[in-house]
Amino acid sequence: MVAGCVFSSCYSFRSSTVSNTLKSYYVKTFDLQANLAPPQLAVQFSEALKDRIRTESPLKYNELKPDISYQGTLVEYRVSSEAQQAGEQTSISRLTIRVDVQCTHEQDEKKSWKKSFEYYANYDPNQNLLSVQDELHKQIFTKLLDDIYNQTFGDW
Repeated sequence: MVAGCVFSSCYSFRSSTVSNTLKSYYVKTFDLQANLAPPQLAVQFSEALKDRIRTESPLKYNELKPDISYQGTLVEYRVSSEAQQAGEQTSISRLTIRVDVQCTHEQDEKKSWKKSFEYYANYDPNQNLLSVQDELHKQIFTKLLDDIYNQTFGDW
């Protein structure tokens, strides 16, 4: 009987829960301020966030009066060279993406937040970034979306 009450009051996925009082979400298309980023990257990230919430929560997309809304800015897109030890030639190239995200919780303002999320993926320095960037974006987005999702629903 207790288990039935617990399961009927929340939706649980990947060690997070979504309160059954929440019905909808909205993701405003992120702004792009990172100079070196591909022009469509912020739109792609926004769509990936929408898809993540749609597929992993019971929430429905709603632009008019969402219970939770997201907005943000892709602020950094950096390519760097990393050496395994000081003095060595570059042994790894690294792509880093940072996004600033604001989540507004309409039902409980204390659960609203604003935070930066950053993640990177390494690739062979002999590869051209353009030839691997789609896969790198996918890897980085996965980690960023995990962090955003867990920040929103991880402590319910």
